[in-house]
Amino acid sequence: MPDRLTVIVPVSERHDDLRTLHDDYRKALLTVEQDLEFIYVLDGPKPQALQQLRELRSRGEELIILQFGKWFGEAAAISAGFSASSGTWVMTLPSYYQVEPASIADLWSSRKTSHMTVACRHPRAGSAWNRVLGRVFNALVRAITGTQLSDLGCGARLMSRNVLEEIPIYGDQHRFLPVLASMRGFSVTEVPLAQSPRDLVHRPYGPGVFLRRILDLVSVFFLARFTKKPLRFFGLIGTAIALVGALWTSWLVVQRVFMDQGLGDRPALILAALLITLGVQVFTLGLVGEIIIFTHARDIREYAVEEVT
Repeated sequence: MPDRLTVIVPVSERHDDLRTLHDDYRKALLTVEQDLEFIYVLDGPKPQALQQLRELRSRGEELIILQFGKWFGEAAAISAGFSASSGTWVMTLPSYYQVEPASIADLWSSRKTSHMTVACRHPRAGSAWNRVLGRVFNALVRAITGTQLSDLGCGARLMSRNVLEEIPIYGDQHRFLPVLASMRGFSVTEVPLAQSPRDLVHRPYGPGVFLRRILDLVSVFFLARFTKKPLRFFGLIGTAIALVGALWTSWLVVQRVFMDQGLGDRPALILAALLITLGVQVFTLGLVGEIIIFTHARDIREYAVEEVT
């Protein structure tokens, strides 16, 4: 089957003039591939963006326009765009000038050696505080997941159709799609692209944004590592809690028997017993999870077949 490229542009919180942006994207990609399909997904009512896209269509541009009735997030927009796509390869591009449009053709040239290619803005501009937070966050991603990615915030990505077919995304998990793909066994590479001078966010990100990203990272790590092995996660935590409670109870018994210290006026025994009870409950939660996974194991696939010969 010949390669066909579908370009999905999710239009969410921020967007530039989509008429000039589309022209720049199309001009850059036509230098490497003629069979193109553009899909714009409007995440909620966006009259200005919709008008700009209709102007593009009125002058002969072939576009697929999807519009949500309310805000659902960028992950939902990408999923909806993929459902409407027909390309063997899918490229996601931001709805604003995040990277230089002329450089996105470099993503397409890497399709023969990788299932997914992600862009890395280099050299990186912006406020010093945002750059520091970005480095810290990406360092945590590398430490927790083992993937060597340095710019998960960049929305320019190219992936084979199999990647989006195998990996469902929701919430804010679109940021971690390269991590999920790597954990599933797909090959992921990173290509440096020139950052657009217009991609300068001078407003510093607050600690709440950073905290939400960390929570999303923990969620992705848990889903990738323990979805089919819940007892390993809950069992380890439950055993540790129960062990602390048991050791604490043993020490209290030693104090009562050998040191003649009363327990009637001390809440320590109750707290120790609660720890044992909590540990057993957490461990039992892992067992229940194992039973659920066992009954649905046929419907869950955690691997990706690269080739059948």
